[in-house]
Amino acid sequence: MVEIREYSEVLATGRATRHAVPCPTSAPLMPEDHLVNRDQAEDIRYDTGMEGSEHPLYGDVNWLLNRTWLGFGQRKDAALEAIGVTLKEHFVMVALMSAPMTQLELSALVKIDKSVISATLDSLEDKGLVVRAPDPRDRRARRPTLTARGRKICQRATVATEKAEQDLLDQLDPTQRRAFLDVLRHYTFSEFVDVPKFTRDLRR
Repeated sequence: MVEIREYSEVLATGRATRHAVPCPTSAPLMPEDHLVNRDQAEDIRYDTGMEGSEHPLYGDVNWLLNRTWLGFGQRKDAALEAIGVTLKEHFVMVALMSAPMTQLELSALVKIDKSVISATLDSLEDKGLVVRAPDPRDRRARRPTLTARGRKICQRATVATEKAEQDLLDQLDPTQRRAFLDVLRHYTFSEFVDVPKFTRDLRR
């Protein structure tokens, strides 16, 4: 079993050897939202005294998914830091590389609430990576587009995050990798396909 022991948040079952900042695990935050100070994060270690099957949450699927999500997110966030974009920004940029779309269509595609999409596009626009213009079909709608620089940054970010993901997936054998990804895709694109509503409900 892979153990991930460095995080910027602590659960009630663990204790930090230096310090920890409690962070609720139910809220659908992005992994970068859980980071403390990047210099401090390297020094945080947790020793629960109970690992593997002895852990009281060993069979809790939601907790296991949360820990894995945070771990993958931290690795990808670290890879993106040098490029100057966040995980949410990269998700949005990848979607915009695929096809032209309005801001609402973008929200539906990446399964992120429209208010979060708007803030993310504001940030990308400030960085000169995205421009927004009225949709010629509906002047009330806005159509975000990657700039030439934005497309280059997106390509660099994708290479970096794919490597970070592959390094983690390589810990599994090919059969395990296929099963792991198949399970994630099943729930993402079927049971939890309406994630904008799902996310709003959790944030209340």
